[in-house]
Amino acid sequence: MPVTPTFLFGDRTARPSKTCNSLQHILRDVFTAQGLIGFGICLQALCSYFIPQPYTFAPGLLIVAASSIPTLLNALGLRRQPEDTTIVVGKTAAYLGFANPDNAGKQPGSPAFVDAEKPAPQPFALMLIGSRCFSKLGSLQPEFKEMGDVINAMIDELRAAPPEHDVGFLNSEYYTHGAQPSGNSNMMCIYWKSYEHIHRFAHKVNGDHYPAWQKYMTLQRERSKLGSQIGIWHEIFDVSNAEGIYWHMPRMGLGDLWDAVPTADGRVVYRNSLVTGTGTYASSKGRMGVPESSGKA
Repeated sequence: MPVTPTFLFGDRTARPSKTCNSLQHILRDVFTAQGLIGFGICLQALCSYFIPQPYTFAPGLLIVAASSIPTLLNALGLRRQPEDTTIVVGKTAAYLGFANPDNAGKQPGSPAFVDAEKPAPQPFALMLIGSRCFSKLGSLQPEFKEMGDVINAMIDELRAAPPEHDVGFLNSEYYTHGAQPSGNSNMMCIYWKSYEHIHRFAHKVNGDHYPAWQKYMTLQRERSKLGSQIGIWHEIFDVSNAEGIYWHMPRMGLGDLWDAVPTADGRVVYRNSLVTGTGTYASSKGRMGVPESSGKA
């Protein structure tokens, strides 16, 4: 009898928060490594000119200390990492049936499902949304930064929505473009319960998205030159089945979905999709519900 996948996290009273250092992303995107080195050389030259000789290197040492000490503390285990960056040791997988009310109250280590076979997959929707700025200021262009602030506000609105609003938000991941030294491009990967939830949120008049879209269209009409330098895009996928596998990774993607689940006593708790990659979830076919004897890869 195969070992059934088990839950790694129990009930939560609220959806966990996520860290996102927007300023760090902007600086990393705008300045290349050569640019940062050049900036450091100029800063050191200015310090040599304005600061007495024994203290010339103090500013540089302070910058190095500010960036290296947190890393050293993390390596020594003396600084607590944010939960969403904490490594989950071992082989784990995403279980898309995690939000079944039967799972409410299950503790870490409890079987994700009773039957040896995987239950029917739970459909979901995936939205990729991103933007890019071609102006000379790049990510520092005020209108472009404002768009980033709006997207962050959208995620905050979705993450903080009470269960009774049924916004359908499951998770989000933030990525920056890495194909060139300064891409000025970013992407948000957002997981939803359905396409209908995406459409409803996008057209919610008193939400963050609809007014922002109107403002972007106004920019295209009234400041066409700048408007043509700020691009936005999105893609939506209506997904009927999927798998996620992770080795020694923090919770992420399909493995970091959270949804509100009603309990037998009338409460609402939040459940997570990450389970151990054991039993039927030890193989790709098992995670996708494809019989091992089939000819499919």
